Amino acid sequence: MKLSHVDVIVVGSGGAGVMAAITAADEEAKVLQFEKQSVIGGIFATRGGTTTGAQTRMQFEAGIDDNHYKFYNDCMSDPKAREWCDPEILMYYCQRAGQEVDYLDSLGVYPPEQRRPFPGIYGENWPTLRCYFPRRDFPTLLFAEHEKRIQRGDIEIHFNTAVTDIIEEAGKVVGVRTREDGGTARDYRAGAVIICTGGFGANIELIRKHNITQANDIMTLSPTFCTGDGFLMCDNIGVQMVNLEHTIPTGLYLGGVPDLDNPGEQIAHVNLNKYPGAIWVDLNGKRVANENGGYLVPPPKNAVAIAPGQTMIVILDQKIMEENESILVPWMGTEPPARSWEWLKEQATVGRVITRADTIDGLASSVGIDPRALQDTVAIYNLSVTTGEHEDFGRPDLDYKLENPPFYAIRTGVLVIASCGGPRNNVRQQVLDRNDKVIPGLYVAGEVSGYQGFATGMYTMGNLVFGKQAGRIAAWVALGSRS
Repeated sequence: MKLSHVDVIVVGSGGAGVMAAITAADEEAKVLQFEKQSVIGGIFATRGGTTTGAQTRMQFEAGIDDNHYKFYNDCMSDPKAREWCDPEILMYYCQRAGQEVDYLDSLGVYPPEQRRPFPGIYGENWPTLRCYFPRRDFPTLLFAEHEKRIQRGDIEIHFNTAVTDIIEEAGKVVGVRTREDGGTARDYRAGAVIICTGGFGANIELIRKHNITQANDIMTLSPTFCTGDGFLMCDNIGVQMVNLEHTIPTGLYLGGVPDLDNPGEQIAHVNLNKYPGAIWVDLNGKRVANENGGYLVPPPKNAVAIAPGQTMIVILDQKIMEENESILVPWMGTEPPARSWEWLKEQATVGRVITRADTIDGLASSVGIDPRALQDTVAIYNLSVTTGEHEDFGRPDLDYKLENPPFYAIRTGVLVIASCGGPRNNVRQQVLDRNDKVIPGLYVAGEVSGYQGFATGMYTMGNLVFGKQAGRIAAWVALGSRS
């Protein structure tokens, strides 16, 4: 199928791109979509995630009274929202997210056993339950809706096609330049262009350049195709950028053991979620948090954020290893794989990111920590285990002293799950230039944009809420220009 004419071009086919294309097609626009991979979905297809929204069908069925004003007020009580979010855009999200939760519900996204509101998982102190856990493969249900529009002739998608440039004429965006499988360049024109190319979470150079993290060791959890194509294209035409100084507002993930031979990759992942006995210390040899507090929420994440080099050293001893399963596990069920104690011991003999020693002093020296500082930290911790008192961080299960050599140290860095920051847009998803002026014909949605979510479920739902808005407005403008 070939479109006789094109109203809207959508670049990218992740959550935002698919929703933008569906919506534009339902507004009777003819949509041409480009995807540089060979399959639909982008990073959206690789993640399950959570969703959130107010005044939903599930809340009504559970007897929960909620509305978008309550949602907005709860959001604005968080300093992150006040610092990072455009109030008008955040209000729009609060108004529309519940509708998208209901839309997903109508597709069968929420399995019966968890079809109800839940509390947030990133430390939100919301008085109202408004988070929801979809089935892990729920993006496929949305992709099926996209395929219906392809079959009826309203969307044409080109795979293995990279968009390299945004084309402007007389200050207006009129199309894009593509390159198919490394071949010759080709230009396409349309009444509106929507950039939904995802972020730059796999581009370590851009992460460092824009100070997303000051970590000594950065590993990425983004797929290799998250290279920042749309970000760079927008930057080239003078788009205003926002939020580049932040990580995604849910923060950095912890526990990555860096692969020193392959920057940006993990060689292993440490189970930091209530693992018995082990403690975390920073490069000063000091504990910084209750290790059993749950590493997805403050204060552990906040403690790591301000630690020197955002580096945590995980300390354990022989007895802990003998009495527990390996501390090296897959990250949320994915790569890297689980690693056995035997593997850990082998790595410790190499002595790069995992080391061992027969004394605490020797262990400290092996990872570059002041021996006296680590010795004092371990002594205080062991005393807490003995007495059950004077525990600095309120850790409840003091089951193991660190006193059974050999001792092991695992160096961990931070994991960037996605990027934050990108083209600034208004509530109509129109992109703004560096003089705060709308760039006619150009729209943006998804991770590539400046990011207005900051809490549980808002990242995933933002793709759908803002993708739909971009598709709707772009279609209206393009159809109006055609007539």
